[in-house]
Amino acid sequence: MDAFLHRIFAALLRLVGKTYAMSPELPAGYLVNTLVRRLVWLLRALLRGRYKVFIGPGVKMRGGSRIRIGRFSTIGAHCQLDGYGREGLLLGERVNIGDYTIIGITNHPSQLGKGLKIGSDSGVGQYSYFGALGGIEIGSNVIMGQYVSFHAASHVFDRTDIPIRMQASTDLGIRIDDDVWVGSKVTFLDGAHVGAHSVVAAGAVVRGTFPPYSVIGGVPAKLLKSRLNEASLNETPST
Repeated sequence: MDAFLHRIFAALLRLVGKTYAMSPELPAGYLVNTLVRRLVWLLRALLRGRYKVFIGPGVKMRGGSRIRIGRFSTIGAHCQLDGYGREGLLLGERVNIGDYTIIGITNHPSQLGKGLKIGSDSGVGQYSYFGALGGIEIGSNVIMGQYVSFHAASHVFDRTDIPIRMQASTDLGIRIDDDVWVGSKVTFLDGAHVGAHSVVAAGAVVRGTFPPYSVIGGVPAKLLKSRLNEASLNETPST
């Protein structure tokens, strides 16, 4: 029975474009539970007019006509999605949004936000937050831990004669390129740009620009090393 379920599960993974191999140690109960849950989430999405998408319980969407979700993507339980923005909310194929994640684009009637774009095969951990007023763009194959937050806007506080809330704000946006690993509880501030193939250590507070293959960490985040240098040390000399 276990072998039969494993074959079914593996076939379904291939059908949706997943490339990872299943552990042969997974018990039948785990496989059955997962299959039933995914089927329920698929049916829930169909009832909401979303085809080939998995939607968990308690999900709330504002501006649904501006929310585009790619095939076989998953919206975790109790997520809140906001599509009200100039560019809306766009998720690629096989994107996973963890439970209780909040995506906000326009949070105040004084300014229409820009939007959020996440490339295919990227995943967001549970309890994450996206403030996409100035726009957030995340590439493909990006993986993130839990409690990651993005703040694509900031307050100016140069003057002391008026409250900070009455001063100007910035909305430079945030960009994370392809194939980046983001640890849990990382905070991205307005204007941050992390190059492709980089690693961001857990708990970092990131602003500014970092080149591809960076290893970043700290508060504020700094360049710790380059993965290119590490790769060159691990190469076997040719003869």
